[in-house]
Amino acid sequence: MQMFPDSRIRLLASNAISAVDVRAILERDGSRIALMAIETIETNFEPDPVEERTTARMLEEIVEAAGDSEGAKALQRIRERILASTSDPEPEPPFAFRRMFGFTFNDDARSDWDTDCLIIEGDLTVEGTLHLNDLDELRCVVVLGSVATQNFICGGWVFVRDHLTCTHMYASSLNDGGLFVGGNMQVDTLLETGQYVHVAGDFEASYLATVQNEIEVDGEVRCPDFAFRSDRDRLPLWVDPRLIKQHDGEDDEGKSYQYWYPDGYDERILAGGSPVKVEG
Repeated sequence: MQMFPDSRIRLLASNAISAVDVRAILERDGSRIALMAIETIETNFEPDPVEERTTARMLEEIVEAAGDSEGAKALQRIRERILASTSDPEPEPPFAFRRMFGFTFNDDARSDWDTDCLIIEGDLTVEGTLHLNDLDELRCVVVLGSVATQNFICGGWVFVRDHLTCTHMYASSLNDGGLFVGGNMQVDTLLETGQYVHVAGDFEASYLATVQNEIEVDGEVRCPDFAFRSDRDRLPLWVDPRLIKQHDGEDDEGKSYQYWYPDGYDERILAGGSPVKVEG
């Protein structure tokens, strides 16, 4: 699976930009999805604007406020002892923002996990499997165009300004992220296990199951049994039984129940296979 951005491949090259540049690009686009992305990026991918004050500086200010009194000398000795026994933690590395143009890739592709926020200006077409963001970490990818791929694994925060088309899709980000599509979304199968999904246009799917979060559609829905997408026993209806297992759980009232959850589902998707069970 080819990782991108990749400076060694001209098609997949990118350039580093600042948070200010990101905002300017998205404001210039002006679409609803771009403006939503700005809010998410400012909340999750920009440093706290509050001024950082080190332990050493705060102690220095206390001593200075005490003036030339005997108490100030005592405070100075305390300051020296504290600084000798403690040290300020290493600062967090800055967030990495990158920008690249849309591209078409005839194999499997995966977004770079070292990039916190990636802006793709144009359509993203992958003829194999597309993996955006690590499922266990929060990243952000904003596509100012459409996305078309075969199998699609989606984690973190993903914004698609126009349309999303794929065959089999798995959406999961440990309940922290979301997928936002500004146009239509057309898939054969979609399984959600921890990612909010919102489609501003029409939604079409053959099989759908939402295990932990919700999918909201503003436009027309063309999906059998869409109203039952959150039923606990939905997965065995269409998922290959080798990709799910039954677990024990308790509801808010302490009553026990059993539910199905995927096991090996994402590996099947990544390998380019179908998660749908074979009838007969």
